[in-house]
Amino acid sequence: MSRHFVACLLAGLGVAGALLVSIASFRVIADVGDAPCDAFCEAVFPDDLQENFLGEQGQETKLCLKEARKAGPASFCAGCQADPTRICGPATFAVCCDPASSFCCPSADGPSCHATCTNGHLPDPASCGCVCAPGSEECGGSCVACPSGRVPDPANCSCVCAPGSEECGGSCVPTGQCAPAACQQGTDPETGAVYVVCRADASTAWVSFSQPGGGLYHADQICQLLGYSASDAFGGTCGNVCGFCEGATSCQAPGTESYNFQGGCGSDEHGRILCYTVNWECVK
Repeated sequence: MSRHFVACLLAGLGVAGALLVSIASFRVIADVGDAPCDAFCEAVFPDDLQENFLGEQGQETKLCLKEARKAGPASFCAGCQADPTRICGPATFAVCCDPASSFCCPSADGPSCHATCTNGHLPDPASCGCVCAPGSEECGGSCVACPSGRVPDPANCSCVCAPGSEECGGSCVPTGQCAPAACQQGTDPETGAVYVVCRADASTAWVSFSQPGGGLYHADQICQLLGYSASDAFGGTCGNVCGFCEGATSCQAPGTESYNFQGGCGSDEHGRILCYTVNWECVK
């Protein structure tokens, strides 16, 4: 207590008042309080510039220490475990948040502690809630981060192509622009016969048998697997892969694209069947 403060009290209270101050000064309360709470209260409610307890800040410090002495484990200091970093909000309206299980929300309605965020969410003190990190989106109570061009599918939270785009060979392209790569191979889902793409664009594709002697091909089904709606023109090739009745050809060196409507072998529940050394066109 400063000499100036003591003198004022003595002048106002007389000898009895001076005796009261000497017995019940604030420094006595601080000394008998728990030492960690002494440091805690001084840090949260610092003294005024004269280093005494004049003014509001000093009175708040006094109340904090007095509560620590009387309330013990139920005091504000004990609730914060004498750790000023746990305080949430302005000192005079503060609450204590455990960083292991909560975070501080200093909202206009008063400070509060929000439970720790889970499932990829991050704390957002501004809204006093949990939000997904930039680059991820909310889906089914979790945050899902999808590669560029993909978004979470609400049905199962897997990453799918964004609206206005479609799957195409492992990538997302504008809807209607998917085309398989030349020389892309595959097998008939029903017979296992090998086929190859001779050329393709967003509208049509030229597909050929690609195994010795050819095989049985469900042309419509294969076209749908390649991203088209159905097969259209077809024909025999005289044994040429990606060519028609000419010298050596291949998907790397295609020959003539020709459809003579030979090689049809009926249909089944999977659509049109083409047989042996044939080629066909897929259309959107």
